[in-house]
Amino acid sequence: MPGLVGIISKTNRYTSEDFKKMIECMLHESFYISDFYENKGLGVHIGWISHKSLFTDCLPIYNDTRTVGLIFTGELFPSDESLGITNSRSVGISHIDPQYLVRLYDEQGDDFIKNLNGWFAGFLIDFIRGRAILFNDRYGIHRLYYYEGKDCFIFSSEAKAILRIIPETREFDMESLGQLFCFGAPIENRSLFSKVKLIPGGSLWRFTKDMKIIKDTYFQPCIWEKQSILGKGDFLEVFQHRIKKIIPRYFASPNPVAISLTGGLDTRMMMAWGDVKPGAAPCFTFGGMYRDCFDIKVARKVAKACGQSYQVIPIDKRFLNAFSSYAEKTIYISDGCLDVCGASEVYVNGIARKIAPTRITGNYGGEVSRSINYIKPNPPDAGLFNPDFIGFLTAAKKEFNYSQHCHNLSYAVFKMIPWLLYGRLVAAQSQLTVRTPYTDNDFVSLMYQAPEDVRSTKALFLRMIKNGKFNLDQIMTDRGDAGNTNFIFSKSARLYFEVLFKLEYYYSTGMPHWLARIDHTIRPFNLEAQILGRHKIDNYRVWFRDELASYVQEILLAPRTLNRPYLNKKFVEKIVHRHISGKYNYVKEINAVLTTELIQRLLMDRAN
Repeated sequence: MPGLVGIISKTNRYTSEDFKKMIECMLHESFYISDFYENKGLGVHIGWISHKSLFTDCLPIYNDTRTVGLIFTGELFPSDESLGITNSRSVGISHIDPQYLVRLYDEQGDDFIKNLNGWFAGFLIDFIRGRAILFNDRYGIHRLYYYEGKDCFIFSSEAKAILRIIPETREFDMESLGQLFCFGAPIENRSLFSKVKLIPGGSLWRFTKDMKIIKDTYFQPCIWEKQSILGKGDFLEVFQHRIKKIIPRYFASPNPVAISLTGGLDTRMMMAWGDVKPGAAPCFTFGGMYRDCFDIKVARKVAKACGQSYQVIPIDKRFLNAFSSYAEKTIYISDGCLDVCGASEVYVNGIARKIAPTRITGNYGGEVSRSINYIKPNPPDAGLFNPDFIGFLTAAKKEFNYSQHCHNLSYAVFKMIPWLLYGRLVAAQSQLTVRTPYTDNDFVSLMYQAPEDVRSTKALFLRMIKNGKFNLDQIMTDRGDAGNTNFIFSKSARLYFEVLFKLEYYYSTGMPHWLARIDHTIRPFNLEAQILGRHKIDNYRVWFRDELASYVQEILLAPRTLNRPYLNKKFVEKIVHRHISGKYNYVKEINAVLTTELIQRLLMDRAN
């Protein structure tokens, strides 16, 4: 994924060759570009990896007197006010001189970071003052991992770069591993690896001449939490006014953009308010191999209503035939933050890049605007683990519960999105640039002022879509909302979609063992073929049983897998044979062991 790497040290312990190794392990695709800057007098080695863009063509960015240098990665979406623009159409940062950023620093000092809107990370050197600052976006979505040694500070957008040159980090942090098994990723700014941590969102870390580090922040969630709640009428008026400005920012680009449409409300809101000319933004939807899912059926209608081209990008047999490669690539790119059951993200986004190098999504719309929180502790069967490891699972559940003791919107934007939903984003970002308007500072800030009942329903988006263009409120969503129907029919439609959704869950990830045995007994007259693919576009329960059975056996039954100290060898052997027989469902356990084993092999063992 595009990002930064850096070594700050006045000693000769780390060489230029070490630094180049860090950069090399982040060059995942042939279309990546990279370069670096070194200032041995300051003890600074900084590198960047990126898709080609206006910013990367001119790094480092200097001010007019070359007394300030900046290395920056990410995208910014400034408001008209922050750019001094008076016309009604907002523009993206890619439309202006990148020196905009160092000019802001010259005018405002460190406070310039408060005015940046987007996902980003940067390293700025002030040569006159003999100091540097390292900073990231206020959510921490553009990640920075770090390792702090006695004589060095090493940071990177990908943990593997640190593991590559620091041997003592190449082992699991067991508390983080417990969190990975419980809910899919470490939390509280932990990483999976010993002595490697995450720089918190909204950080501004200063490095002085004598190598001291002052760890400060430029933003705290309480700033937004303290805002007054607006009355419903006032909020709706402000919301509509702000949406008109926010969404077009994300469509503005000198390069082609495409929209990944779903059947839901979040992408439809973008289409209704995006101010995109017909034919200017091709649309696509990720699909499965069994049938057109509801996302596809609905998105196709939305694209047509908006006058945009449309195509489906399916997870097909080619993906399954190359699954081992995509599974390994997913684990490696994401530093283990996305499990092997997310391997299709790299595959479909790689195809999407051929449509356009920038993908606009509705990601995080539900989390920010409707309080959606679907991640809960759900560890594999306890029999999978060595008894000595169970305590780490118990601790993970307690830590998770503690992390939710805050404002529910703050939990979503400052914890759930950057910690628990990061894996899918980084996999997609490895292939193309991902944008969403729903983490825009102006949007999130306003949602803190929403009356309580506004963030608990879909009514706000349904109303705004009706007020937008193309009469998109006339098209029913994939869950039975909107559409030109009467009350009774709409209630029946929502019930129908909900029943199908739950049935598909039970026929995929959530199938209990008793149902698996019944389902296996009555094959080929079971409901599997009729249920699968209506909502979900992947089905690893079936794939681990059939097409991927040999791969599961190869990895999970290997002696080095079975001898991992946190696993119960006999239970691992049992779940493999039982699942492949079709009479049991151990997709969760198989996914967990495959994921951790590939993390061990690709990120730790291979780095030695």
